[in-house]
Amino acid sequence: MKRAGILFLFLAISFGATAQMWIEVGAKGMYGFKGFYNDNIVNDRDHEYKISTGYSYGGLLNINFADRHGFIIEGLLSENIQKFNWEIGGSLQTASEVTWSTFDGYLMYRAYNNTAFLEIGPKISIVNAIDQTPNPLNIWDVPKQYSDQYWSAAVGFGGMIVGSEFFTLKMGLRFEYALTDLVDETGEGNGFPAYYVNYESYKGSNPFSATLNLELNFAIGAVARAQCGRRSFIFGSGY
Repeated sequence: MKRAGILFLFLAISFGATAQMWIEVGAKGMYGFKGFYNDNIVNDRDHEYKISTGYSYGGLLNINFADRHGFIIEGLLSENIQKFNWEIGGSLQTASEVTWSTFDGYLMYRAYNNTAFLEIGPKISIVNAIDQTPNPLNIWDVPKQYSDQYWSAAVGFGGMIVGSEFFTLKMGLRFEYALTDLVDETGEGNGFPAYYVNYESYKGSNPFSATLNLELNFAIGAVARAQCGRRSFIFGSGY
């Protein structure tokens, strides 16, 4: 995933050397399905796996090249949750809930076609806080069972709802799946997240999301070639 970020940066420099570049700043909100996928829990008949919802919000920097390409740097705060019940003979034994807060950093490439776009890129999630219930008598130091960060791949699509030379309002869908485990080596040894069941083998817990996004962008300026032939930054939207 780090190599993908370097590749995207190289492409941005390449586009910027030849095409007009304009820059926007904005705010973003996301809401939808969030959780993690664990193969042991999903395929365990004694577990009821629940799809939960979460949200993200934050800011972004949008760098566009000509009318076809763009790179978006996003910094979002996210709230995530995964619920699963353990039942034996129809009797509830454990109602588990894992909640975690993250700072999510995205580097997305966008391909535009008129007012529509497709996007793809890497995401790094830094875990700010994590908790799991139940935790009888607080015997588990929950944060030590989980990773401090994880990497995901993100892909999405959407389009502009309304816009002018000063701002644009966009809506889209984004799908994400973590390529690394939310549980760390300590938690793996203790059987997390379902520590109360002895499975034959360990399976990772990969965070995922499918969200509806709203994005409001404001134009702040452009890099264009002046009459003297030099490229310079022009503030404002009149470019």
